Amino acid sequence: MNDLITWTIISLTVLMTGWYCLQAAWGRIAPTLSTWLIFLVATILQILTYKWASKEHGWFTNVYAITDTIAVGITVLLIFFFGKKVKRRFRRIDVRCLRGAGAVWLVWGFGMAVLPNSSLICNFAIQAIMVLAYFPTWGKLWRAKQKTEPYSVWVVNEFTALLGLSLVLPKHDWISIVYSVRAIVSVLIVLLLLFRLDILAKRNAPPSR
Repeated sequence: MNDLITWTIISLTVLMTGWYCLQAAWGRIAPTLSTWLIFLVATILQILTYKWASKEHGWFTNVYAITDTIAVGITVLLIFFFGKKVKRRFRRIDVRCLRGAGAVWLVWGFGMAVLPNSSLICNFAIQAIMVLAYFPTWGKLWRAKQKTEPYSVWVVNEFTALLGLSLVLPKHDWISIVYSVRAIVSVLIVLLLLFRLDILAKRNAPPSR
């Protein structure tokens, strides 16, 4: 059963990444570059912290985090070079989030280098970075007049996060559990903001005759 869930996560992540990048290349969506850049660094740090926390943690024990990192890396490269509506200049909120993420990265580095048995502190620092990464996207969707992100990709993202949680819960792998729960809540907020835009669009639509 676990093997089936693992391959489902990998397959859905590959499909989701490809579809998202195609949507960006076609100009149908406008991804927030700063969000994905922070994601990339944070997911890499997450894997390093996870591996450092215990010798029992293999590189592919937390398959959700591994596939997430690979998918984010590919997404960053493709939307940067081929995204039609991607703004490569950072807005004020992007800069603030990048600075905030940089401060948390310093906490992570200090914990890794100085504090013994600090994997839990480092893990929470990474989750803080991941939450910061969402703020530019959340803010953009809150101010938007129409959807700049695709429902389909974020629904699949939520589903894979739930599958990832189902894999690590029986193992009581708390680092992976925190990672999955943070992802579930963060993506849910994106979906709620997209739903809000749908409601606003219906309210502002001209009455049918």
